[in-house]
Amino acid sequence: MASRKGSSGTLATAKGSPANGAGAVKMTTRYTDEEWAKFVAEVEKDIVVTSNVVYRCPDIGGPALAETIDHTLLKLEARAVQFDDLCAEARVNGFATVCVRPQWVQKCVMDLKGSNVKVACVVGFHEGTYDLLHKAQEAKQAMRGGASELDIVLNYDELKAGQYASIYNELATLRLQAPHPVLLKLIIETSQLDRSQIISACAMAAAANFDFVKTSTGYRGHGAKEEDVRLMAACCERLAVGMNHDRRMRVKASGGIRTIEDAMKMLEAGAGRLGTSGGVWIVKEGKETVEQSRSLSRLEGKTAIITGAGMGLGEGIARKFVDEGANVLLFEISEEHGQKVADSLPREKAVFYKGDVTDLEHWVGALKACLDHFGGLDIVVNNAGVVHRSGPSPAVPRSEYDRIMSINITPLYQSAKAIHPHFAAQHSGVFVNLSSTSAPRPRPNLVWYAGSKGAVSAITKGLAAEFAPDGVRCNALCPVVAETGMVREVLGGADTVEGRQGLTRGIPLGRFATPWDVACAACFLASEEAGFITGVELPVDGGRALN
Repeated sequence: MASRKGSSGTLATAKGSPANGAGAVKMTTRYTDEEWAKFVAEVEKDIVVTSNVVYRCPDIGGPALAETIDHTLLKLEARAVQFDDLCAEARVNGFATVCVRPQWVQKCVMDLKGSNVKVACVVGFHEGTYDLLHKAQEAKQAMRGGASELDIVLNYDELKAGQYASIYNELATLRLQAPHPVLLKLIIETSQLDRSQIISACAMAAAANFDFVKTSTGYRGHGAKEEDVRLMAACCERLAVGMNHDRRMRVKASGGIRTIEDAMKMLEAGAGRLGTSGGVWIVKEGKETVEQSRSLSRLEGKTAIITGAGMGLGEGIARKFVDEGANVLLFEISEEHGQKVADSLPREKAVFYKGDVTDLEHWVGALKACLDHFGGLDIVVNNAGVVHRSGPSPAVPRSEYDRIMSINITPLYQSAKAIHPHFAAQHSGVFVNLSSTSAPRPRPNLVWYAGSKGAVSAITKGLAAEFAPDGVRCNALCPVVAETGMVREVLGGADTVEGRQGLTRGIPLGRFATPWDVACAACFLASEEAGFITGVELPVDGGRALN
């Protein structure tokens, strides 16, 4: 760390750190325990952990799930034949690593030669109380044997005692000894720490340019818990902003992860890696779950256009539709975002279409693309929308007002013109339009947004009545504020704990909507299960309409 200047809560690393790939970082121990404590307190003020944020998960039936797994064998009594089996399983399943003790690194590297599976080694396992010299020797031994990743156990007794400078010195020294591309993970034993101590450990790991923070060894107390993973993920996001890193740490969940359900909970809470001895079973369960869900898919054989599908609610809807068997055309103006989502979905199920949802020609092109790629079109989800920053209505600039009305309303007109003839010709089709709880229940300072969504609801009902004789259904979804990039605008520009609490007080279920909540509702309205439903405004609001 070279400087303490900057914004509140900033403790920067030195220029030329391993974080930006420019060589070894020049560390310093001139920060006192008191200075560290002050820095951590500033960080803690900014940590916002919400239980309803769902992180993107890999396809549980594909190789991406296996690539999150560190296949682990740390039993002292384990024999050579067990490590042969461990490495063979890792090869077959395509796991990220095998995680072993130092004495088994070289054998595993030889067993895995020619594969993409790396070898991770624990250091200071499992108490973390070994001195720096011992840990440095273990790290050196592991790297000499071919280890690509080191899982280093934090001395949590020192952390509890507030000996921050000593801990940071140890971590920084180990980072110097093991520069990138070696990945370093700090095992912080969350079962033994409180919230502030977990944040402290994450802060020092980030300052020392570690790559992961890890929940536990599995040898002390409980293993990984969702609330701990969420806290650590929030810390990683906050610390990436507060330090001069061009990347952010990730979270590894370990301890007690034995089933696909356990794995999905950790990944959805924010974990990027899973440490488990049950990887083979988890991958098998994942594949079986996908096969079972395919046999129950509600949108099998259907094709949908989803606007604004490059992020947020649109991305969530696209993923849910694909999970339910649909083909999707991602109608998105941002090539970067739209193509990224398309690339993350099965190639045969998703295609990106770059277009402006307010332009009729682009809608005609989207229909043609669906017919060319998938041979038909059954569903249109008008999701694309924008919101103005919360504030006095007369102060909203005319340009912003025009943008709100154009993007939130015009696509309904253009999609009806371009798509309704196709739906009428086949005597079937579904429009699902994204309105808002602010349509039936407008609130101060978001008047123009509420007005645009009121128009969406009214248009949807009118089209439902008009298109019904053609076999075409039209329904609207009315979500409460959701966990997307719009939160900051709805809160007036600052995403704070107090602001969130002010909004959730009006929601009986006590949280924001998630992309998953909205996607499930959209899937229902698009499916045959809703075949006798048209002209409705379906609230996805946690009960806000009751207040």
